[in-house]
Amino acid sequence: MRVLIQYLKYTLSNAAIAASNSIDLPFTIVYSALVLYTTGYKEKSVQYPNVRLARVLQLINRAREACGLEALDSIPRGMRKKKHNCPLAVAFHDLGPNIKVSQRYLTGVSNEHGEQLARVFRTECSAVNTDTRMVQLPPLLQNFILNFDGGAYDKLALEAC
Repeated sequence: MRVLIQYLKYTLSNAAIAASNSIDLPFTIVYSALVLYTTGYKEKSVQYPNVRLARVLQLINRAREACGLEALDSIPRGMRKKKHNCPLAVAFHDLGPNIKVSQRYLTGVSNEHGEQLARVFRTECSAVNTDTRMVQLPPLLQNFILNFDGGAYDKLALEAC
């Protein structure tokens, strides 16, 4: 029991790292504590990116389902620094052919889908023109894009032709 309490203390001390990247902080804390407990206490072996990827997929699927699309089994593979072909753009490609993702926004979605995405993301949605919207990405997805473009998540990266 004492060891589990040490894991929880360690996880709570690092909760600030996860707070800005997690929709559900209690889930992150409990999950991290269990990972530490089952794999052994090694400070450098704690991998919040794995937790974030699960949360990223969950958020992508909530947004897709709000727009009437089926949930994905995994985050799609994509190309680094390519607005039309990054994993998030591929995940939302079914919403329209002009979907682009920048570090802060998802653009090219219809008015209806833009409002639905903004509701799920709990962010703002603004008109680009009369037919399309620009939706601000939540911090979790912004950090995912920054990390992905910066070289993280190699298994999700496709090589340029």
